[in-house]
Amino acid sequence: MDPSKQPPRLPRDYGFRISLPPGTEVKYLIALEPLGFLEAYGADKTFHLKAPENIDPQRTRPDVPAVWSTADDAGYANEVVAQIFIQCADALSNIRLKRGDVNRLKVALHACKRETRTCERAFLRLREANNRIVAEINRTKGIRAEGNVINDFPQIPNLDDDVGTFLGCAKSALQHIAEVLNEFYGTTVLNARFDHGINQLEKLPQTSPYILKSLREHQPDVVRILAFRDGITHTPKRTSVQNFHMTAQHLQQPKWTVNGEEPGNLIPEMHKMIGTIIDLAEETFFIGLQDAIEQPAGPFQYAVTEVPPEARGGTKIRYRLVFQFAAQAESKLSEEGKPSGDGG
Repeated sequence: MDPSKQPPRLPRDYGFRISLPPGTEVKYLIALEPLGFLEAYGADKTFHLKAPENIDPQRTRPDVPAVWSTADDAGYANEVVAQIFIQCADALSNIRLKRGDVNRLKVALHACKRETRTCERAFLRLREANNRIVAEINRTKGIRAEGNVINDFPQIPNLDDDVGTFLGCAKSALQHIAEVLNEFYGTTVLNARFDHGINQLEKLPQTSPYILKSLREHQPDVVRILAFRDGITHTPKRTSVQNFHMTAQHLQQPKWTVNGEEPGNLIPEMHKMIGTIIDLAEETFFIGLQDAIEQPAGPFQYAVTEVPPEARGGTKIRYRLVFQFAAQAESKLSEEGKPSGDGG
């Protein structure tokens, strides 16, 4: 273009300097072009950054500033943030895929991270309230009846609301993992029905045995999450949640049940469900990436390797994509079906 015909430089075009809170060490900066912002990650914070082009792409004002805001009180030291999104988005940098769109994968992973963090916040609120009540009961050496009445029996506030939020977001997070599966393998999994994905993958030629193994192993836990979630909205309701309650023999901590089965302990099982979502997201992404990445010609290839704990630098990152000699680059899979390697 003729320099004389280029649009004049505006104040917004001369760059900007962002001042994050003192002590913040940003280790990862990930662009999310379809969402119109970047995310920067400190150890315990996630920041959204918007450049003038994100705010005013039509360039209607010459002095539009950049903007940053705190998006979450968790960062690269949080398992949900690091393992569902950061390590996966980082692995998508500067590669070509035979199947799948990088931007759609990033958006699905980011949505999964967001929904799972909402689950985690609900779980942490309930766990904190539960532990506070238990500590007070232990301090007073139990609950006493006065005049044959227990006054002000302890209860976790907003229990039903937080459980509903947790289960709704857990199902949404699972569906976003299904979107990652769909991108890599061309499946059409809807409503987090991974059993449909397994059936579709079994009919595809040369499907990786590792992705099938992973999905089958997680299927019972996925079905349980969906049963609890769908039981809330079903009429009559099939999911039942109990706060602290008395039986003839004991004081009971919160429990839940679905479809009339034996009640289970609410807080520990919520924690297990979050772990299921993290593991399924991580395995679906990295196994899918190994199957879909376009390997270059020549002596170098991409491989997924495990980051040694001593090399993680305070992050919860577990895996990374490396470019190395083909003789070294054969990505291994552990017996559990997870990506692993020698960390080289």
